[in-house]
Amino acid sequence: MPPPPLQPVESLGPGAPPAPSRSRPPAKEAQKPDPKPEDPKPEPAAPPAQPPPVLRMPETVNTAQLTTQIQEAIARSKAILAKVDYRRLSPVAVKAYKESQMFAQQAEDALKANNLPFAKELADKAERLAKELQGR
Repeated sequence: MPPPPLQPVESLGPGAPPAPSRSRPPAKEAQKPDPKPEDPKPEPAAPPAQPPPVLRMPETVNTAQLTTQIQEAIARSKAILAKVDYRRLSPVAVKAYKESQMFAQQAEDALKANNLPFAKELADKAERLAKELQGR
């Protein structure tokens, strides 16, 4: 006598290999209408400009003395730039001249905002650039 036909088993219990899944397309996909063309997305806006970081000086630094040093560095850079003949500068030197002016202005702004470390860094940059142009 032949054995009875086998019936599919859904779960064989713990530790048994999973039953093979049947591959049928999901019903939702068959009901979807044709996809609409996407509207062009606008370009993301540039991130907002962030203010310069506020750096902190060690407590041992005399703020009045540091403020004076910054003001003197700004004044020296402006005095040097005043003696430079701007008309005779090369394009690279003109760029350095303008950057020195910009750093001096930013140093003054940082000084007003009481951001002394940032003001000191900017004033030093302005002075270095101005000294490079000295004698031109």
